[in-house]
Amino acid sequence: MASRQGLLVEGTGALDAVSLGSAEVEGTGALDAVSLGSAEVEGTGALDAVSLGSAEVEGTGALDAVSLGSAEVEGTGALDAVSLGSAEVEGTGALDAVSLGSAEVEGTGALDAVSLGSAEVEGTVALDAVSLGSAEVEGTGALDAVSLGSAEVEGTGALDAVSLESAEVEGTGALDAVSLGSAEVEGTGALDAVSLGSAEVEGTGALDAVSLGSAEVEGTGALDAVSLGSAEVEGTGALDAVSLGSAEVEGTGALDAVSLGSAEVEGTGALDAVSLGSAEVEGTGALDAVSLGSAEVEGTAALDTVSLGSAEVEGTGALDAVSLGSAEVEGTGALDAAGLGSAEVEGTGALDAAGLGSAEVEGTGALDAVSLGSAEVEGTGALDAVSLGSAEVEGTGALDAVSLGSAEVEGTGALDAVSLGSAEVEGTGALDAVSLGSAEVEGTGALDAVSLGSAEVEGTGALDAVSLGSAE
Repeated sequence: MASRQGLLVEGTGALDAVSLGSAEVEGTGALDAVSLGSAEVEGTGALDAVSLGSAEVEGTGALDAVSLGSAEVEGTGALDAVSLGSAEVEGTGALDAVSLGSAEVEGTGALDAVSLGSAEVEGTVALDAVSLGSAEVEGTGALDAVSLGSAEVEGTGALDAVSLESAEVEGTGALDAVSLGSAEVEGTGALDAVSLGSAEVEGTGALDAVSLGSAEVEGTGALDAVSLGSAEVEGTGALDAVSLGSAEVEGTGALDAVSLGSAEVEGTGALDAVSLGSAEVEGTGALDAVSLGSAEVEGTAALDTVSLGSAEVEGTGALDAVSLGSAEVEGTGALDAAGLGSAEVEGTGALDAAGLGSAEVEGTGALDAVSLGSAEVEGTGALDAVSLGSAEVEGTGALDAVSLGSAEVEGTGALDAVSLGSAEVEGTGALDAVSLGSAEVEGTGALDAVSLGSAEVEGTGALDAVSLGSAE
């Protein structure tokens, strides 16, 4: 047992409960419950419950429950429950429950529950439950529950439950429950439950439950439950439950339950339950339950239950339950139960139960239960239970139970139970139970139980039980 101020301690023995003021500790022994003021600790031994003020820790030993003020930690050992003020941690060791103020953490070890103020974390180590203020985290290790203020996280490690204010997270590991203020997250790892303010997330990993303010997310990983304010999300992974304010999401990953304010989502992944304000969603993946304000969705991804304010949705995937305010939806995917305000939906996908205000829907997919205000719907897919205000519907798909205010419906698809105010319906499909106010219906399809106010009906199809006020 030793207690010194201004002491250099070197050797291979074990140091237990050592208290140093401004000391340098070097060696291969294990350091347990070491308290340093402004000390440098180097060695291959395990460091457990080390408290440093402004210390530099280097070595391959494991650091458990280390408290540093402005310390630099380097080595391959595992760091568990390390508390640093403005410290730099470098090495391949695992860091668990590390708390740093303005620290730099580098290494290949796992970092669990690390708290940094303005810290830089670099290496292949896994970071679990790391809290950083303005930190940079780089490495291939997994980051779990990391809290950063304005931090940059780079590497291939997995990030789980990371909280960053203005941080950059890069790596191929999985990021789970990451909270960033204005952070940039890049890498191929999976991001689960990441919360970012104005962050950029890039990589191929999966992002699950990510919350970003004004963040950019790029990569091939899956994004699940991501919340972004004004963020850009790019990648090929699956995005599930992503919430973005004004975010751009690009990539081939699947987006499930994504909430974006004014976001752009691009990629081939599936988007499920995405909520965007003024967002652009592009990709080939499936979009399910996506809520966008004024968003643009482009790609081949399937959109299921997408809610957009003034959004553009483009892709070949299926769109189910899409809600858009003033959105443009383009692609070959199926749109089911989509709600759009003033949206344009284009593509070959099927639209089922879509609600649009003033939207344009184009494509070959089936449109079922689409609600549009002043929307244009074009495509070859089937439209079932579509509600449009002043919408234009064009395509070869079947329209069933479509409600339009002043909409134009063109295509070869069948229209069943369509309600239009002052709409034009054109196509070769069958029209059954169509209700129009002052609408023009043209095509070769069969019209059954059509109710028109002052409508013009032209075509070669059979008209059965048609009720018109002053119609031709």
